[in-house]
Amino acid sequence: MYIVRPIQSVKLAFLLVLLLALYSCTPQQSTNTPDSPEKSGNSLLINDTVYQTYKAFETELNWKKLSKDTLIEINDKKFTLSWSAIADSLKPLSYSYTYTKEGKPHKDIYLGYDIRYEINLRNENQQSVFSKIFTKPFFYQTLDTGLVIVSQPHLPKFLGFQKKFNAFLFTVNFWLPNSDIGEECFFMTDFKGKITENFVSHVFGGGGCDGEITIPASQDFILTCQKILYPNGKFIALEDENFRQICVNLINDTTILVIREYDAEKNPENAVLINNLGMPIKTFRYQGYVTMLEYSVPLHFDKLTHRFYLLDKDAMRIIDKLKPADTYAVEFEKLEKVIGNPKETEVAFELSSVMFSGIFYVDKNTFAIRIKKRIENE
Repeated sequence: MYIVRPIQSVKLAFLLVLLLALYSCTPQQSTNTPDSPEKSGNSLLINDTVYQTYKAFETELNWKKLSKDTLIEINDKKFTLSWSAIADSLKPLSYSYTYTKEGKPHKDIYLGYDIRYEINLRNENQQSVFSKIFTKPFFYQTLDTGLVIVSQPHLPKFLGFQKKFNAFLFTVNFWLPNSDIGEECFFMTDFKGKITENFVSHVFGGGGCDGEITIPASQDFILTCQKILYPNGKFIALEDENFRQICVNLINDTTILVIREYDAEKNPENAVLINNLGMPIKTFRYQGYVTMLEYSVPLHFDKLTHRFYLLDKDAMRIIDKLKPADTYAVEFEKLEKVIGNPKETEVAFELSSVMFSGIFYVDKNTFAIRIKKRIENE
């Protein structure tokens, strides 16, 4: 049985785009009352119900099969892994949700077509090891139902095979047509094709966490914006129900940076360095930059100085990969200005946000940081 996740729990980004991207939808506002009220879920559709329809564009829908394959070696044995996605014109999908807004009943309708996803693993003799088939309804319990239904086909991305997890790692995206709004789902399959993980790993277009799925060299865990996954099937949740997750970044094989929404009163030290077991090492304030849709965490890692540089509103936050607990911040006003040519021992990098752009120089021997240009963006 598939569980349809109510649209009221949709991510902030998706709700915002429904206001911004109406051009990509087919609106149908109705102030005429049906002959009899229509009952949907726990809501009763009555007079002057406002209808809104979102649908995939049939003329733009890619009906061709998308596919890819790769050769992989596991325990000195060679395998061929292939995966595909294809829209099914014979299986239309629909979903509706009713709610009240400004005292009026609303009904949103989502129309699209099913997609058949298939993952196959064959040994070196081309004998099948497993074949896994699933369709859009598989994602209803994980992603926004309406978004999944209207999305066109996108081929899953294979991230690799992790020996300690005995799992194949994939992501697959779902997008609102003609927009940059979507959700990414991370899932894993074991050597029998059974899906062992399945959750939202990224939200595109605002309101999402800034962070990629990362695996340390030790392969002791898999880091996502939502969880730290371990080979034994256990996990540690990283999200805080009270504050929005802003950024998750792997600092080294045992240290993770987690930044949540800043609040001067309720969450003043909103950034925390934790170990790979979830225990806090160091907390600090990071205000970052806020746009209409999302927070921004401008970040640069320099291999020569093995340091992370985070652009904050009034300072540069520096985290040493080798000694992350010794993190510190340097105010922009206290940075030495670069006049003329930089030193031969300095390396340069640029960081920018919606409010600020700067070129910085770091001495690879002393790690002293200077600034050459600072532009306040309007």
